[in-house]
Amino acid sequence: MKMTYDNIVNRYVDKIISPDGRHTFETKESLSAELQNFALPAKTEILIDLGCGWGASINPFVRSFKKIIGVDISAANIQKAQEIYKNYSHVEFQHKPIQSIDFNDNYADLIVSSLVFHQVSKTDRIETFRKISKVLKPEGKMVLADQLIMFDPHKDNEKFNDVYRYLLEATTPQGIYEERIKPFIQDDYIYTWEDMLKNTPEEYRYYSIADMQTEIEGSGLQIIKTKEFTPFFGMILIGKKV
Repeated sequence: MKMTYDNIVNRYVDKIISPDGRHTFETKESLSAELQNFALPAKTEILIDLGCGWGASINPFVRSFKKIIGVDISAANIQKAQEIYKNYSHVEFQHKPIQSIDFNDNYADLIVSSLVFHQVSKTDRIETFRKISKVLKPEGKMVLADQLIMFDPHKDNEKFNDVYRYLLEATTPQGIYEERIKPFIQDDYIYTWEDMLKNTPEEYRYYSIADMQTEIEGSGLQIIKTKEFTPFFGMILIGKKV
């Protein structure tokens, strides 16, 4: 199972050190292409990339959209993105947290976000979805790729146990995993979602598609469709409620 998960994740994601020195995951061209295909059909006036990094997710859209705006909390990432897209006058970047976006209402045709939302606190995700609902045009869409539990972890403890053990090892810096996590993992125990909630600080907890559905309630948004790459990694297409 680990080899299967590794093969799929490595097809779409690079583990690297970001320009600001953090261990992070970068969107590969293959995942950017998946984002583009999943978003179609979409009008091509204005696109916003939330948590743009240095712009990998923007690349498939750069020749079709009239205006593209990348938003990222890291000044180093923004600086690198500006260098990469310096020859594209219709592409610009804003240095701010994604929950602080302040665009006009009914502004964007498409919002994309890749490998970002799992790093954002629940409170900030709720605020971000609220703002996304205002920023999107009535027919606008958001496509989001992320580390996300794509099944109901309450109904399948064994499946969650496999996913949980994999993610602990795969997403934690190796030194931290070996010293602070691995020695305490019990081989003959089935870890549940409740164990994860109990033993994991809020900022490091995994979140599920059910959590996302709850978080967008009241914002005027709805999940339109999903695509699963692995049980913990997939894409979500979001639109306004009709």
